[in-house]
Amino acid sequence: MAINFPSAPTNLQTYTYGNKTWQFNSTPSPGYWKSISANGPQGTQGIQGVQGPPGTGAQGIQGIQGITTDATAALFLLMGA
Repeated sequence: MAINFPSAPTNLQTYTYGNKTWQFNSTPSPGYWKSISANGPQGTQGIQGVQGPPGTGAQGIQGIQGITTDATAALFLLMGA
């Protein structure tokens, strides 16, 4: 069923049809009707988008390797432990 808005509304005039209410805004000319009724419930979340391309920045500097068990034993021998 079509909604018949007033043909010569004034600025900020409201119009209700069923359980929906609209308000007329005369700027910009020739004006428009905007729904001012309460919003319905939020819909379900959409699907996740695709992953973007990998970064193009420089790779960081690699850290030094830690002491191995053999090197620790040798270190203790050198220290006289």
